[in-house]
Amino acid sequence: MTDGNEGRLAGLLKQAQTMMVELSGRCAGTQRDWDKAKALLDGARQIDGILALLSGQRAAEAPASIDQRKLPYCCVEHDKLVKVGRSRSGGTYKHRVTREHFDLIVARLVGLAKGGRTFETRRLVDQCDVPAHEPLIVVNLLGEHGLLQGLRRGRWSFPNTEGFADAARGIWNKLPRQ
Repeated sequence: MTDGNEGRLAGLLKQAQTMMVELSGRCAGTQRDWDKAKALLDGARQIDGILALLSGQRAAEAPASIDQRKLPYCCVEHDKLVKVGRSRSGGTYKHRVTREHFDLIVARLVGLAKGGRTFETRRLVDQCDVPAHEPLIVVNLLGEHGLLQGLRRGRWSFPNTEGFADAARGIWNKLPRQ
């Protein structure tokens, strides 16, 4: 493919990716179709890999850091948990989880901890009436703090079921404020 065609293709892919992200937001927001919203975001993420191939980067490579902190990271802004990560354009994006949703997700996790030592993320997402990405953000945050352990993709365990509830609720207060 010539450079002109690669540029055109990259532009079309970026347009498609933007449209998929916007449509995902509508599916999650007004239609409450979480599965379709997640599928659209997954597709947009796959386009990101194709764009990286076209630009000559390996998909796993990330551009130079634009923030002093390692991305992604979590912080609290007002009453929201915020996950800050690298955007496709090289800047940053923010996904927010309200305190109410955070508490709901933690409560569902506490229930899962009482029921056993392992759980599937799909089961957790199904138990929470929130956008599908929010439980995943909370699970990954708790994993980073050692309260959950990833066994394989989509499967987690509780290293300490007895102390989980208090420790998980306390994470909010340990996060940096912005």
